[in-house]
Amino acid sequence: MKKTLITSAVLFLAIVLIAAFLLPVQKAQFAVSESHADRHYINYTEYEREPDDLYLETIISQTDNEVLNDAVPVNITYRGTNSEFEYVRRSRSFTYSDELFSGSAYTYNHGLAKISLGLCLSAGTSYDTDGASYVKDALTQMDFDGIQTYKYDVTLNDATSTTAHAIAHKTLPDESTLIVIAVRGFCYGCEWADNLNVGDGSFHDGFYNAAQDVTAHLDEYVSDNKDDIGENVKYWVTGFSRAAAVANLVAAHLDDSANPENVYAYTFATPRDVNTEKVTDVTDDRYANIFNICFEADMVQAVVMSDWGFDRCGTTVYLSGNPSDSTIAALNAAYTDITGEVFDFAQFKGQKSKITTLTKAVASAFESQENYADKYQAAAVDIMYFYEVETDAPYSNALEKYNAVYGERRYKKTAGKKLCADDTIMSLLKQVEDPKQAYQYLCVVFARAMANGVSYNELRTTLLKLVIPVALYRDSLPTIAQAHRVEMYVAYLD
Repeated sequence: MKKTLITSAVLFLAIVLIAAFLLPVQKAQFAVSESHADRHYINYTEYEREPDDLYLETIISQTDNEVLNDAVPVNITYRGTNSEFEYVRRSRSFTYSDELFSGSAYTYNHGLAKISLGLCLSAGTSYDTDGASYVKDALTQMDFDGIQTYKYDVTLNDATSTTAHAIAHKTLPDESTLIVIAVRGFCYGCEWADNLNVGDGSFHDGFYNAAQDVTAHLDEYVSDNKDDIGENVKYWVTGFSRAAAVANLVAAHLDDSANPENVYAYTFATPRDVNTEKVTDVTDDRYANIFNICFEADMVQAVVMSDWGFDRCGTTVYLSGNPSDSTIAALNAAYTDITGEVFDFAQFKGQKSKITTLTKAVASAFESQENYADKYQAAAVDIMYFYEVETDAPYSNALEKYNAVYGERRYKKTAGKKLCADDTIMSLLKQVEDPKQAYQYLCVVFARAMANGVSYNELRTTLLKLVIPVALYRDSLPTIAQAHRVEMYVAYLD
């Protein structure tokens, strides 16, 4: 796909800001509900945090290949994407076993990581009338009972801080109860806009609020199914991308309110969701059972930016952005087997350093989390909403959407007029494939930010700070975007 300067900038901002941040300023935990209040803590000192820059290849080489006696195949149907980012219905077989939950949650289990990713695939909105049909089918194949889905019936035009998810339970051979929480991480419409809802607190507002929604439903579920749920409860939590951040926080909540030895959490392409300058205990050993599997060439896992103090709870396991030639050959073969397409993973070499440069540029351009939240967040959320909105009577352009929402045309007198008189901005617009569309989106962003009291000159300066790195790496942006496709993660874990 041919990318041009301003259209690449829109893509870049979407990728960079898509991971977002959280809310309250004191604890890295949710309020402990009554249903969890009687659960006990364990001695965390026996668990040591993994070293920084821990790579999947290293973990697998040090892990015994476990033979699962009760393994069953699970055929996962999901909405994937092709190399042109078009949705494609796909299916792939994974392996499930109850034995995956017999060991310590603090020990990485590659078999559990793989079926967790498979469950993430199924949690995306299906092509069927029932948007939750794929995840229901996957859980049924794994013999889960009491399958409940939440928010799959909410219109994809909803940009509020929520997310669809599924909860179910089953009895394991040791008589414990396993409760699974699978969070939807793609095919979620205007929830994208909430990814830009960072806020100025300790956590990314959008992710934090969605995680609270999930934990509230979990409490309701436990209460509604109390006759089938025993005293010894284990939890399996998983999610991809936006859902990874939500699952990360749900798992941290369970570590604080339940027995963390029984919390099995695997997240993928996990955004940085907590400001460690405001919450200092997210690196505590008790959260080391949360395994966040992140591809180094994927920009989503690099935001919210570490320059603003953001990180994620738990242990990060990296998929190398600079794999060996033999690994590249294996990845290429796995990708073709998954998609039927040809792709060369060698394209991702060198992307890690570019992502570092780009995220630093974004952090610098917006100055700080608080400055972004105060001056730019409303405009960023709006632009993503307008870009993603689905409606029976689609608007013909961004300005129509803007007017329909705000019922006014002040952009003509303010942002539009100033942009048209700005020779530098207009010369940049002439370089793009569709100058009119780029102008429309800039009008929306500038008008909303100016309504928040940001001066035109400050907006102009911020835009130019972003355009420079985008111009420098615009040819790499399509490759960076490819790295976030779930198929890349499936190939790597194969």
